[in-house]
Amino acid sequence: MGVMQPEGYKESPVGILPVDWEYTTISKLCNVKRGASPRPISDPKWFGGEVGWVRISDVTQANKYLKTTVDFLSDAGVEKSVRINVGEVILTICATIGVPIIVDTDVCIHDGFVWFDGLSSAIDREHWYYFLCSKTEEFKSYKQIGTQGNLNTAIVGAVEFGLPPLPEQKKIAQILSTVDSKLTLIDQQIAATQTLKKGLMQKLFSVGVGTQDADGNWQPHTEFKDLELGRIPVRWQRVPLSQVAEVRTGVAKGKKGLKESIILPYLRVANVKDGYLDLDEIKTIQIEKTQYYRYALKSGDVLMTEGGDVDKLGRGDVWNGQIEHCLHQNHVFAVRCQQDVLLPKYLTSLAGSAYGKRYFMGCAKQTTNLASINSTQLKAFPVVLPAIEEQVEMAKIISTVDRKLDCLTDKKTQTQQLKKGLMQKLLTGQIRVKVA
Repeated sequence: MGVMQPEGYKESPVGILPVDWEYTTISKLCNVKRGASPRPISDPKWFGGEVGWVRISDVTQANKYLKTTVDFLSDAGVEKSVRINVGEVILTICATIGVPIIVDTDVCIHDGFVWFDGLSSAIDREHWYYFLCSKTEEFKSYKQIGTQGNLNTAIVGAVEFGLPPLPEQKKIAQILSTVDSKLTLIDQQIAATQTLKKGLMQKLFSVGVGTQDADGNWQPHTEFKDLELGRIPVRWQRVPLSQVAEVRTGVAKGKKGLKESIILPYLRVANVKDGYLDLDEIKTIQIEKTQYYRYALKSGDVLMTEGGDVDKLGRGDVWNGQIEHCLHQNHVFAVRCQQDVLLPKYLTSLAGSAYGKRYFMGCAKQTTNLASINSTQLKAFPVVLPAIEEQVEMAKIISTVDRKLDCLTDKKTQTQQLKKGLMQKLLTGQIRVKVA
């Protein structure tokens, strides 16, 4: 006896579908074709015109619509590439795999993309975009093994799915677009708050909040001195970090010949972000038992990365003991402050401010888009040091903005989860939409 289907639904190779949806594959609806690149790509004759040449980074940095590109092709370059009409959808198949975008400007694509030639007007392009978004993880699982991993046209064309009638496609796309608009608004609010924080920190670390009078009110500083890295109040000291904190290096991977070992969680560079810690993925490491206290983190330690993207130098956050018996990798410094003279929250904010970044950029070892500092340079970081009471007040002000950023970030995460759930249900027919 067959399984009873819900009323209005039917069985298909991709599961239960509404009866008015069509089971199909991408290749039945269009020809999946790759882009092309002029060769040799280093020849300047291919560039300098007015037609955009899409790179993977152009797509990953855009949001739903591709409105501009970094590079532009000459007429000769256009002839050697593949031109895409405005309104069509393209898909990344190399390096960063399975990311679609709707083209909203005059462009050509190279062979790291596919496009969908002959896709009929019965397919709503926004719905097609969201459908492809829903398949990103599937595309990643199909990628060919190679230096970077990539897809091919046959793999993309073989993807199976259920296609709703055009009016329902449009309604589904409209609903998901509304959620995307909400996400865009949240991103704008986050960007505005980050700009506010940047300006606030620049002011705080140059003029401070002042000194307290007999009534406990803060009176602004009136006298200042100019130093190499900026202007600060006369009352503030400036001392090397090593004078007010211990800079601790972490455990190196791959040590052999351990006599009595233990396996413990540890923090990597990937866990230490700019102003927060990402603890979603924590790995473990094997160390000599006697070395535990040498590498163990303590609540109040300031975690800072040795290197990474140039604009991330000085990034870090305060460890609050979130994971028991946790260590830190050798590419992550743990700065243990003398908390009667240097507040950990104050130090993280100072290091991440324009003042801190000027210092780290000035002494870092740099390569293309990457930079690194060593423990000696970190120990020499010139800490501008207000009285501890003023540090506490400054940290409170910055924490107020941080709480707003945390709230907005949580709101974004919740909205992203809402979108993910809606896509799963709307694009498979589990939830039907009313079409006027």
